[in-house]
Order: sequence, then C-alpha cells, then structure tokens
Amino acid sequence: MSACPMTAACGFFSDQMSDMPGMAKLIQVQYCQADHVNCARFVVSSALGMGAVPENLFPGHLDKARLIIADSGG
Repeated sequence: MSACPMTAACGFFSDQMSDMPGMAKLIQVQYCQADHVNCARFVVSSALGMGAVPENLFPGHLDKARLIIADSGG
C-alpha cells in the first residue's frame, strides 16, 4: 500500500505525539505508511477536508471519525 497523501499536512505527530517519539513511530508505520485508508484522520480529511479534523483525533479512532462525518451531514 502507498503512503498517506495527507502526511505532510497532518499535524498529529508534531502536536499530539511530540513527547512520545517511539509510540509516534509505531503509529506512523501502521497508519501513514501501511494502512492510511483506516486512519481516522485520513477518513475525516477525505470526506470533509483537513480543517474538519479535530487536533485530538487519533488515527485509531474510526468510530469517532464516522460520527464526525455523520454529524456534519457528509
């Protein structure tokens, strides 16, 4: 699978994971490099734009991502 096209614009790792570099690397490998279509941040940004992605939305929170999209009418 290809790398996530949103990686450059996604501030998750600099904002939320800056004090946990080891954990950040694991998440990046799992979501940004291997399985971005199942990243909650990618899902929301694809549906509503990067501006609609909450800063505190973690990549594994797909249920929350679906609620954000549903609540927006998208």
